[in-house]
Amino acid sequence: MESVSRNVLEQGVAAGGALFDVRPLPKAVFGLVPTPISLDALGRGELPELAPETAVYLVCERGQVSELVGLYLEVGGFKHVFHLAGGTRAWPE
Repeated sequence: MESVSRNVLEQGVAAGGALFDVRPLPKAVFGLVPTPISLDALGRGELPELAPETAVYLVCERGQVSELVGLYLEVGGFKHVFHLAGGTRAWPE
């Protein structure tokens, strides 16, 4: 898993990557609408229905939970997992 900047995240999503928000109340991120993803669901083995080669971008408020979610996704077989460095607090709109 790699930590990425806002610009890299935006470019990756524009290129077809999937954007997931791990916050309890997901909301738009940099004008993009993420799909909610739950750490609890991942803990139960419920993975997103995506091809393992799909680039996955994760956001949370501070970057810690998204990094943990990324580890679950990697263990689940996803090959290209990225999380927003520092979370949304580090990258004001």
